[in-house]
Amino acid sequence: HATDAQFSSVAVLLDNGSLLERVAYSPYGVARHQWPADASGDGAVNSADLSIVLSSYGSITSSTYRSEADFNRDGSVDAADLAAVLSYAAALPEGALSSAGIANRTGYCGYRFAPETEMYLARNRWNSPPLGRWLRRDPAGSVDGLNLYEIVRASPVRYIDPLGMDAWDTSGPAYRDMNAEQRTAHRKKIKECVVRKLKELKARQDTYADDLAKYEAVRATNPNATAPTKPEMYDCADSAMTMLARCSKEHKSPLRLWASGKWYSHRDYNSIEAFEEDLRRNLGALNLMDHQNTRPQAWKDLEPGDLLLWDLRSHEDRSYGGHAAVVTEKKKCGESGEPCWKVIEGRLTGGMQEGEYTQPGAKDRWPGPERKGPLWEDRGRYWNWPEIGQ
Repeated sequence: HATDAQFSSVAVLLDNGSLLERVAYSPYGVARHQWPADASGDGAVNSADLSIVLSSYGSITSSTYRSEADFNRDGSVDAADLAAVLSYAAALPEGALSSAGIANRTGYCGYRFAPETEMYLARNRWNSPPLGRWLRRDPAGSVDGLNLYEIVRASPVRYIDPLGMDAWDTSGPAYRDMNAEQRTAHRKKIKECVVRKLKELKARQDTYADDLAKYEAVRATNPNATAPTKPEMYDCADSAMTMLARCSKEHKSPLRLWASGKWYSHRDYNSIEAFEEDLRRNLGALNLMDHQNTRPQAWKDLEPGDLLLWDLRSHEDRSYGGHAAVVTEKKKCGESGEPCWKVIEGRLTGGMQEGEYTQPGAKDRWPGPERKGPLWEDRGRYWNWPEIGQ
């Protein structure tokens, strides 16, 4: 599939790049199917397209050349394009996404198309393009306004809604289109959010530990005592990734992470909770060390939200293969005032804990002849937004 900025499928192609069919959409997703040789864009292949091809003969350097008549995209309008346009075809009805022979089901905004009803399923709700509205109330409530049936806040050019529950604003530039100042601000915003959410979770875990101790002290003599509710508790990498996913949703910033030969993207899940669960199940500290997800950062240039990562696969202690800690605060340590970092670290058992590292201290955390870390050459890593923020 070839897709546009809204992730709508606008063309179906073979593996060699040959075009099978195209489709255009109204602002609310009503499809207009186009055959490969439809040069005029009216949905049919007829004499109008033949006239365009005949008047466009020549190479790409010719003044007569028109790209819409170069059906095989070989840089020349020639006999091959003429042969394609001579096979006349009638237009499919408005609203039809794909021909019966191809039967494409991925359409507007990447939603699943049902040809029987000409509607789209956006994971949690059905979308009716002719009506320009959802067919059921927003399961997330009034997050997008008081009208619970309204699609993308009645502004389909500005917003997208990949889950059918929460419209995301796309009016700002994509990360790849930001200038250096905007990219720095974007990364900082997301990383500060990760730190904030980790601190909030740690506070809940600390409160739980205190309440549990009080409960254990009285439950033998007070059978009516109520045990406190246990908060979320994750290991080192899972803590960081879970909060990254939540900050991605909070700031409407698309997220994907690489592991075991595939990308994990929030767009492939019915909810951000299901996405988080799959990240925790399939990714760990060693995956965060992959250059697709993080990139090196000099020790002195670390900032809150960056990562310290240790590769322990060759360490004499084989209890686990890697470890991750999230930087929360920069400090000056020791008499020399050397830079050091406070971190939050999830654990395999129990709540998160805070630590503090100088560069030599981080290097010596796991002493031994086979120690590797922190990665790489005593450098931290930070979230690689050009890749994961897409």
